[in-house]
This record gives sequence, C-alpha cells and structure tokens, in this order.
Amino acid sequence: MKTQYEIALENLVKLRVNAYTGRGIVVGVDETGHNLIQATFMMSRSDPNRNRAYAVDGGRVLTVKADPAKPTGNPDLTIYTAMNETNPYVCRYFVISNGVQTDAVVKGKNTGLNLAQSLLDFEYEPDPPNYTPRITAISGIDSRFIAEMSIIRKSRSGVACDRMFYGYERIEPGFGFCMTEYIGDGKPLLSFQGEPLPVPLMGDIKAVAETLWETLNNKYRISLAVKFISRATGVSTVHTIDKYKIVAPLA
Repeated sequence: MKTQYEIALENLVKLRVNAYTGRGIVVGVDETGHNLIQATFMMSRSDPNRNRAYAVDGGRVLTVKADPAKPTGNPDLTIYTAMNETNPYVCRYFVISNGVQTDAVVKGKNTGLNLAQSLLDFEYEPDPPNYTPRITAISGIDSRFIAEMSIIRKSRSGVACDRMFYGYERIEPGFGFCMTEYIGDGKPLLSFQGEPLPVPLMGDIKAVAETLWETLNNKYRISLAVKFISRATGVSTVHTIDKYKIVAPLA
C-alpha cells in the first residue's frame, strides 16, 4: 500500500504533466503543524491574460496588470482579490479563490454564513466554450474544519451548476489539497473532476512556493502566491513568485 507521501508526490507529477491546469488553489498545514498554508497560482495561454501578477496588500493578495499600459482580457474575470481574511474581531477565516467570489465569501463569513451560503449567487464563469469553474477554499483557526474547498462547474447535462464541497477536520502536517480549473489542455478545456488532490507541502514558505512553481508548466505559468498563517496568532505572511519579477518576494 502506498504511503500518503508517495500518493502526494504522484499528484505533483500529475500536475507537472498536465499541460494546462489554468488557475489553482491549495490549502494545507506546514511540516511543523504550526502554520496553515494557502497557495494560488495562475496560468494562461493568451497574451492579454498573461499580463498579470499577484500583488500583496497586507493580508490581501490581488491580481494586477504586470504592465499597466497593456490590456488583460476581461477585467471582470481577470482582476480580483485572490486571497483575503475575515474581520479578526468577528471570526478568523482565510479565503482563497480564482475570482471575485473571494470577497463575497469573506463578507459572508463575517455575517455568519457558511461557504455554500456565501457562494449561492455564483455560477461558473461566463466564458464559453470553456465555462471555467469557480474554485474556492477557506482555512479556519479554531473552527470545526481546518479547511473547506468548493468547485462550481457547468453540469455535463446542461447549463445547470454542479456544486461540490469538501470539508477537512484535520490535515496531516506537511500536506495539503489542490484543486485546479482544468484537468488538461483542449478545445474546450475540461473542468477539474473528482476530489481535491493531496500534495506535499514541505519546508518553509519559500520552499513550498518554489516546489509548486517548478511543478507548473513553464510555458503557461504566470504567477504564484503562498500564504503561511500562524495558528497561534492568526498573523499571515505571503511569498510570491512571478515570471515578470515585478512583485517583491516577501510582503
């Protein structure tokens, strides 16, 4: 029987050989068990959409134009808050997603809504023929679920949504779960299927970021951000990598 580490390594290989995953999110726990981990990455095949990088503003991570003078596709789908945090005096949750639903989930958690309730008004992205799924996750401190993940994708039987939710009461130190938009290149692109993939998250914040970055297809990868969150204090630290080298590595 394969060990958890062997399975996680195999999933890294799956990500590496997947020519095009689109954007992806990861939630987990570092090797020490003292920090929650979140990671997000962007890949793109079109020049306008490749004009993006992650920028850090405190606990927020936003997508921005790498070159402000150039366009970046549909801004409603490409410019958004990728990571954000709830009001620490109300509750302590950390939200990550591939779109504008990040801030909606933060607002929902601040008012007592759960993940499914916060996403009720969202569907897959209106970008035919791909109909990109919306992927979202929450990491929680002192909550029942250490992490929750969601994917909202177009049903194979029509225009309705398939809404899948996963809750993790415990994650082994040094591991996490990854969900991407697509399971491979194609016309149209095929949405992610199945459960989130276990992946290894070994080392400090820079090591985790470099491992994930090197896993992504060099031709399409654009930017990556990793957040470490202290389970004791709720204080977060973000490390970014991008192909343009325009964003400071630590913020």
